[in-house]
Amino acid sequence: MDFPLVHAPNCYQTISMGLSGGFAPFSAMPQAVRWLQWISPFKYSLQALAVGHFGKDSPFAAALELDTPGSVSSNAAVLYLIFGLFSVASVVILKGKREVR
Repeated sequence: MDFPLVHAPNCYQTISMGLSGGFAPFSAMPQAVRWLQWISPFKYSLQALAVGHFGKDSPFAAALELDTPGSVSSNAAVLYLIFGLFSVASVVILKGKREVR
């Protein structure tokens, strides 16, 4: 079993959760890692929840800087896109692996 392939999803989830904006606002993050928020599915999930429950102009959404994209449907579209990209990447990676019995 390859070490990086097995642990890559766990590392991605941990980094993605930490950079989702739920623990610290984006302005408090170092500039070098701030761009990772755009590939974090946790960011879009938290943002869709905040916008859907509190509204786009709520103090909660403003405090966490969860305003881009600003609607539940656009956040859902980004989540579907991320899911599709990961699905295609999984198929490509698994086709390259040989079966071990």
